[in-house]
Amino acid sequence: LEAWRATALWLVAPGFVQDDVAFENAERITGIAIRKPDRDHRTWVRSTARLGKLEFGSATVQAHTPIVVDTDAEDLAHYVDDGHVALARRKMGAWTSIYSAVPILHPELLGLLLA
Repeated sequence: LEAWRATALWLVAPGFVQDDVAFENAERITGIAIRKPDRDHRTWVRSTARLGKLEFGSATVQAHTPIVVDTDAEDLAHYVDDGHVALARRKMGAWTSIYSAVPILHPELLGLLLA
């Protein structure tokens, strides 16, 4: 990724289940700190004003859906129900990591993220 100056888009929790179930596995892969929330919640999110306040995701309550807790990452979308960060971007030197805790992205948002 570094050599190509690429942007990687990670969905849900890459590496979440390996030898154990740990969000730290996903953090090692993405470079963005995520944690298990205190409670289960819907994966319905709204992007920031800069990205058009687009809403997307699922109204279904999901167990163990991660939240972004990385203070060095740029918040791009928040869960509508509790305001926790669901989508974030972080420069990792010459490459960029974008992490989405929800598996469904608005098509317009995808275009904005990768433009």
